[in-house]
Amino acid sequence: MNLITRSLNEGINIDIIYFDGECFTKRKIRVHSLTENAVEAYCYLRKAPRTFKTYGILAVSLHSFEGRSGSYRRINNQLPG
Repeated sequence: MNLITRSLNEGINIDIIYFDGECFTKRKIRVHSLTENAVEAYCYLRKAPRTFKTYGILAVSLHSFEGRSGSYRRINNQLPG
């Protein structure tokens, strides 16, 4: 199961590596909605809801409670609508 979809369905936090066109950031998020082009999620880094373009999400992993993340998986940017 895609981790982004799992976050949406199960309410779990995930970590993403995101590229906004200028810089890379690691974000801990909880997904609220998902479309083919965007992920709406609560971002713990910004402490606010954010919209992430799917083509900017470069890697996804389950969030670790110990402050360390698990292995990242590259995604192919083809998310379910």
